[in-house]
Amino acid sequence: MRSVKVSNRILLGSIAFGVSFFLSLIANRDFPKALVTGLITVPATYAGAIVVQIKQKKQKFFLQNEIQAISGERQNLEDDIYYLESSLNQLHVQISEISNRREVINREVSTLGAYRYQLEEQGFILQTQLEVLERQKAELNQSLLTATAEKQKTETSLNFLKTELKQLQAQVTDNQNEKTILDQEITNLKKQKRPLQSEVDNLQTQLQTLEAQRSVLNQSLGSLKVELGQLQGQVSSLKLEHKQLQLQSGISNPQKRQSQAIPFLEIQKKQSEENLSAEWTALKTKLTNDDIQIIKAIVEQNNPGATLKRIAEANITMPQLLIDAINERAIDTIGDFIIEPGSASIPPAIAEEYLTKVNKMLET
Repeated sequence: MRSVKVSNRILLGSIAFGVSFFLSLIANRDFPKALVTGLITVPATYAGAIVVQIKQKKQKFFLQNEIQAISGERQNLEDDIYYLESSLNQLHVQISEISNRREVINREVSTLGAYRYQLEEQGFILQTQLEVLERQKAELNQSLLTATAEKQKTETSLNFLKTELKQLQAQVTDNQNEKTILDQEITNLKKQKRPLQSEVDNLQTQLQTLEAQRSVLNQSLGSLKVELGQLQGQVSSLKLEHKQLQLQSGISNPQKRQSQAIPFLEIQKKQSEENLSAEWTALKTKLTNDDIQIIKAIVEQNNPGATLKRIAEANITMPQLLIDAINERAIDTIGDFIIEPGSASIPPAIAEEYLTKVNKMLET
């Protein structure tokens, strides 16, 4: 038994040394430090095992005491059971004696009961005969009273039925008069139904015509929306070309660029300024904090590429995708994009026609 404990401790120390040495070597890549850590782990493991063994001994001693206490209680219970069995046997003997006495008393009671039954039967016969005579007398008196009461009730019912008959005749007359009036009203309503039915048919025909016109208008509206989308695409491409031409020609001839502007852009700008407040407020509510930071960087910085790159890396995406997302929200809200994407040599910029509105949006 002792050799088994020694071998178990050697095995436990070897496992603790190997695990600690391996983990320390993987973590620190230092062989001497890993060796020292493994050596430190061995006595610590032995100390833990000794503490566990002492605790197990204490638990074993405590369990032995509990077993002894339970054995004592068991002995006491066995003594109590023996005493109860003896008492039970005595009770069985007493119950047998009482049962014998009870049988004797029951036989005597049965004899007295038979004699009593005979006397009660004779008294019952006499009482039955007396009750029959009394009942016949009461029935004769009751029959006389019932006949008198029925005569009075019949007379009263006859008078009441005569009164109800008169009332029913009056009600029948009133109902016939009401029926005649209702028949006249039904005839008048049938006469009025014909022109109303014709009016309903005319209204249904007009409703069908309006529904057909509505479907035609919806189709026209759909085609107009398609044309509007095409025009917006053309406007976007023209804006990009206009921006590139401005960058190529420089700032020496602003009056010439203004003369080449497309009239449709001015009309669209005026339309957007009329509904500016609600549209731009809605756009701002759709923009995230990162979107606001991107717009500020494009407005305030000459080369916002570094800021856009930092925000894109924080969101695990690309700057161009962030700009496209902002333009999509702008198209959904104001009907046009607000950021011109630029290229490798040209940084992104706010569209000129929306620069003032963008600055106002950032200020609010």
